[in-house]
Amino acid sequence: MASTVILASGGINSTVAAARAKQEGDIHLLHIDYGQKPADPQRAAVRMIADSLGGDFTSLELPHVNAIATLKKQSGAGASREQNLRQQTMESVSQIPSLITVMIGVATQLAHRVGASAIHVGTSELADEIENQTAPGKGTPDHRRDMFYLHNLLLEQLQKSKTPIKLEAPLIDQSRGDIIKLGERYKAPLDLTFSCHNGREARCGSCPSCVARTKAFKEAEIADPADVVTTG
Repeated sequence: MASTVILASGGINSTVAAARAKQEGDIHLLHIDYGQKPADPQRAAVRMIADSLGGDFTSLELPHVNAIATLKKQSGAGASREQNLRQQTMESVSQIPSLITVMIGVATQLAHRVGASAIHVGTSELADEIENQTAPGKGTPDHRRDMFYLHNLLLEQLQKSKTPIKLEAPLIDQSRGDIIKLGERYKAPLDLTFSCHNGREARCGSCPSCVARTKAFKEAEIADPADVVTTG
């Protein structure tokens, strides 16, 4: 039976990827805390999703990522305004270049430990291009198909096994609306997902992630099961 490690954020995409992989074998949901604001609610969501799908749950911290991101550089008198702005941007851990490489490396170690043959991520190149209004192949670097292709080449070189662990992005060509429809098909626990980036327990409804989620359910013409309507 196949065994797969899922890089899980608690969001819709990784949850659908996990539910899809569960159809073929055991799943191990890996949540990584690298200092992102919503780390705690994400971790809680991933744990509940793993329980719902009958998968294993692992949460790991990467404190060095946040430590590096928040380092203060000594700015000389000649430092340009653009350089200072760039430094401020880098202090946001979600914008660290090559963060996905670090996460894939951790997932690879876990896959070796648990005997998994694949690592799945819920990344969608199409959804990224639509949301950022970019041309095909010009979206966010860590969402592109060629990035995963190159990582697979690297994994093949680093592993001695005749059947090296494969890195896969099964939702790479799907829109967010189609991903939600797939979630319905695979009975993914979408009601347990957490997609907000504001770091609070409740969704803010206005951050880019919340906005994208609302649009996705509208596109799929399905009510968001995580919505809780209260009256007072």
